Amino acid sequence: MLISILRHGKTSYNLKKILQGKSDIPMNQEGIQEVKLASVELANFYDKKNAKKIKIFCSTLIRCRQSLEIVINEIEKLNIKTDISFDNRLEEMNFGDWEGKNKNNIPDYQLKNRSKNLWTYVIPGGESYQMVYSRVKKFYEENLTNTSHEYILIIGHEKTCQCIDALINNIPPEDLFEIKYINGEIKNYEPRIFKNKIS
Repeated sequence: MLISILRHGKTSYNLKKILQGKSDIPMNQEGIQEVKLASVELANFYDKKNAKKIKIFCSTLIRCRQSLEIVINEIEKLNIKTDISFDNRLEEMNFGDWEGKNKNNIPDYQLKNRSKNLWTYVIPGGESYQMVYSRVKKFYEENLTNTSHEYILIIGHEKTCQCIDALINNIPPEDLFEIKYINGEIKNYEPRIFKNKIS
């Protein structure tokens, strides 16, 4: 089994460093181009592997749905079949009262409290990293363990991509903050190996 993880392309919020979380913000033109490039890379990867069918799991938010559409258009040129499922557990962290704001507009005491315990701090009206990891782990256990799918693609957000990556690679959840996913980035893994990233 091969798992590919794709983070959606940039949005206007990403460019302005505004926390978007559950806010349903579409990709901008730069983000669309990022995913177009990523989809070509992904199609070439599947072509080299002689893949016949891809199981795709996608966040329900529009920036991921847009990414999905671009990817499908590219890989179906190779007559590769797709089976698509949407799952709200792949949505970005709920930033609650912080959504639509950048850090300059968030009370200092809240940022300080979060920095003291990044793992368990619950953003007012939102989630903690621990809560996001918990829901993503349930998704992972239900869909990515003991599966018959040979090729799986997950289209998500920074935080949910970090969680999936940590689960695949046996990284302690408290360390997942160190995993980096830029907009439009793809990473490919073979979970049976659990250590080797496939280039």
